[in-house]
Amino acid sequence: MSRNLKKMCPVFAVSLVLTTSCINAADNADMNRSKSNMDMQKQQQKGSMGMITPPVNPVVQGVDFSFGIEALYMRATRDCSSVGLREPSPSAYPQAYTAAEQQYDWSWGARVDAGYAMNHDGWDLQAQWTWFKASETNIRTAAPGASFYSSMYPTDLNNSPVVTIETGSLNSHRHMLINMGDLDLGREFFISKWLTLRPCAGIRGVWIERHRTIDAINVFNVPSGVDANTSQVTSYTDVSYNAGGLYAGLDTQWSFGDGWSLFGMVDQAIVYGRNDYNHYEVDRTLNGAVYTRAAVSDKYFTVRGITDLALGFRWDYMFDNDRYNLRLQAAWEEHVFSNLTVHNFGKSGDLALTGASFKVGFDF
Repeated sequence: MSRNLKKMCPVFAVSLVLTTSCINAADNADMNRSKSNMDMQKQQQKGSMGMITPPVNPVVQGVDFSFGIEALYMRATRDCSSVGLREPSPSAYPQAYTAAEQQYDWSWGARVDAGYAMNHDGWDLQAQWTWFKASETNIRTAAPGASFYSSMYPTDLNNSPVVTIETGSLNSHRHMLINMGDLDLGREFFISKWLTLRPCAGIRGVWIERHRTIDAINVFNVPSGVDANTSQVTSYTDVSYNAGGLYAGLDTQWSFGDGWSLFGMVDQAIVYGRNDYNHYEVDRTLNGAVYTRAAVSDKYFTVRGITDLALGFRWDYMFDNDRYNLRLQAAWEEHVFSNLTVHNFGKSGDLALTGASFKVGFDF
């Protein structure tokens, strides 16, 4: 029995070695197949340049700076823009009062930008400055038998916060100036052969100056507490908002071929800054006396949001062996400055810019 066992031991040992070798061979084959599948998946995920999201930059052969200038043709709109009420003729019934609105007219502005494309993974640094100025003047004369009503501060705020005057003419003027600067870091990359994305993040500064003047001429039915000989009341309001903060955005370009493409842009900024509100009213009497009846000021720090949207077409043309690129584009833009304080005695609302932009750009 012992001799038989001794004879069988080598047989068992050889069998064990052969079995182990087969198992290892099968495992190695499975591992090779898995590795091959993983390599294939990675190759499928990579772009044509061996990257998952191949960069667009550099666009031209050389240092790859960019410069652009834009003409803006926009209209500024704002909430709470009424400067008074228009009273119909006393014979009209019912008495349908309408608001005397004071909005801005269409105006021209400008924007300049400069950029630099880095060698590191196609990153780019972009700087941009926007300047926009708008104004509007309205002269209103009431129809025979009709009049305007306008609010004013009384001489004694303890009696009433606001009183109303009745006038035959109500003239108004608004003026606004916006300066806004951006600096961001982004990366434009392909997600398909004809589609690119550019996420970006950066800082923004904004300076907004607004002024309003209201002239109530031929005043009658003067309220109590105001000189009975008052013939004209003029109110002046100045509001400035200076702020800075962060913003992030996303640009996209859908190319058609031959240099033509559709592009879009969206970004959101949150800025923190100081709002200065100053308001004073001047009365003029029939005997020529002029005096300041009321002066109100309010200065405080606040956070506001700014939303930017754009959609348009562009054309790019490469020349001189791809050393230079010329860009022409036109777009429709919307810019909303949320909940900025406006002039009507503490009311608040949004300020917005709506209109078109026309750009000429150059890469070298």
